[in-house]
Amino acid sequence: MTVKIYSREGCAPCHTLKYWLGKKGIKYEESPAEDNMSIVPVVEVGDMRVEGANLGYIAELLKI
Repeated sequence: MTVKIYSREGCAPCHTLKYWLGKKGIKYEESPAEDNMSIVPVVEVGDMRVEGANLGYIAELLKI
């Protein structure tokens, strides 16, 4: 399953999310957040999109 993260430099929730995914052994692609994104991180798991570092919901989507 493809995981893509849109984040900004200096974003604490973005850092937490990337650290958590790394500890879980989940590989991801990272891109800078687009200008119209008011909430970061934005995570795409397959065709689902999650705004914010909602680790519980992201874990459900990843089935971990």
